[in-house]
Amino acid sequence: LADAGCTVVLVTHNVTEAERAVDRIAILDEGKVAAIGTPASLKHDVADEVRLELVWENGASAVTPPVEPSVSATSGRRSRFTMHQQHLGALVAWAQQLRGDGLIEEFSIGPATLEDVYIDLVGRLDVGDEAVVGEEASDARVP
Repeated sequence: LADAGCTVVLVTHNVTEAERAVDRIAILDEGKVAAIGTPASLKHDVADEVRLELVWENGASAVTPPVEPSVSATSGRRSRFTMHQQHLGALVAWAQQLRGDGLIEEFSIGPATLEDVYIDLVGRLDVGDEAVVGEEASDARVP
């Protein structure tokens, strides 16, 4: 349909799916358009940032990274932080120390994503019925 010039509306919470399947994206916040553009144009503002994702051990408390993140969110045992790539070395060292101290099961680092753009624009990450506010990451208690 899209090749025939028709507009196809895809409603999804799976940002990765949306990024791969569409030409343009509208990010909505409570029914209002917060941003609209191509996946690349929306990610332009986070192009120099990296995303650190941590999976905390059971019973571990989420702690604040050594560098102030531009975006942060915690849901369950998972924390996500987005920061400028100049801090990559400090982030890797911090994550390795957390793993060595037995506080996290694993960590991953990659480029910032549309999900980071969404959290930055809307200020929260909706997970099922739960809305996780981005600012709560540093104060969150991981179950």
